[in-house]
Amino acid sequence: MKALVTILLVLGITSSLFATDNVPTKRKNIEGLAMKIIESFNYYKQRDENSCKALMKQMGFSLSKEEVNDVPKTSLVASLVYDNSSDSKWAYYKMVDLDYIRDVEATISFKHSDSQLIFEALKELLSNTHHLEYEGDMMGMKTIKFVDHEGAVVIDDRFQQESASKEASLYQYQISTDGEYVFIDLKETVPRKVFVANEIELLAANEE
Repeated sequence: MKALVTILLVLGITSSLFATDNVPTKRKNIEGLAMKIIESFNYYKQRDENSCKALMKQMGFSLSKEEVNDVPKTSLVASLVYDNSSDSKWAYYKMVDLDYIRDVEATISFKHSDSQLIFEALKELLSNTHHLEYEGDMMGMKTIKFVDHEGAVVIDDRFQQESASKEASLYQYQISTDGEYVFIDLKETVPRKVFVANEIELLAANEE
């Protein structure tokens, strides 16, 4: 009887040790996946499509369609489509580049048994650099939204006479989870050149 109790205790301790060891490993893997998702978008908005596609492939997304419509000195419209229904993974990247300003968006959805952990990892990652606007329930799904309210004055320097226009918001990210599914919607405006007020202009603005 004592021998049986001893064996059970040893098995219990061993099982507990393995469970403890797996927790940080799983967290590290989840955080790594969250970083790859955001990095793939960052690569795409920087016009580094090859690095974006490489990361997507690492995450198990297979490219279904790629389109590029480039009008020299005018605009570029490009897109990447990932339609892996059998693996429950879908993604769509789109870019409209007017040379002086670039509008980029990505819609990514996939099924994962640790969807809640991925959701939390993305929230933690983005909260370091983006403004968390909303967290709650939206259409029955747990949702967070990151929205930029500062914007920027964008310089259009394509012509001899430069002009400026105000962009009220430079990014809007929305991430939702429903059961085992994660839905990610990322939109960002990337100016090539923005107006930065100098010290004299800042002082004048403060005196008004």
